[in-house]
Amino acid sequence: MSDRPSMIGGPDGLMALYYQGGTSGLFDAIDVGGADDDLDVRFCEAVVAADPDYVEALAFLGNTYTRRGEHTKGLEIDLRLARLRPRSPRVQYNLACSCALTGRREEALAALRRAVEFGFTDADHMLKDDDLASLRDDPLFKTLVELVRDTEKDAKA
Repeated sequence: MSDRPSMIGGPDGLMALYYQGGTSGLFDAIDVGGADDDLDVRFCEAVVAADPDYVEALAFLGNTYTRRGEHTKGLEIDLRLARLRPRSPRVQYNLACSCALTGRREEALAALRRAVEFGFTDADHMLKDDDLASLRDDPLFKTLVELVRDTEKDAKA
């Protein structure tokens, strides 16, 4: 029997233990020094190594990479997530952010369009999100914001 994380109930069990503080000593090889983000990244990388399609760990990892300024790594994770959850508005939105942050303007706008088509409904967030700053002058971005605003209005009516 290997000592891979899956032996304690799979990635779901592992993540539950992590958030409850029950992994003390389990990941000594990856739990050495660094800021909390470093530990979180190493932990999620271990979970993803055990289960490459574990969506929650991938999402957490991608967000952490992006927050740390590791935009290329964040994009790689968001592309994986888009293959696993192609119709998720949140996944497409995050992919749009990663594409925008890595200079892939057309891909960013296409992903943002898919996010809106699949149900993303927070125009204010789109306008405030620094990750999308490079897109704000684009007519398609403005059109997408208006579509989301119209959807918000329809939902309140």
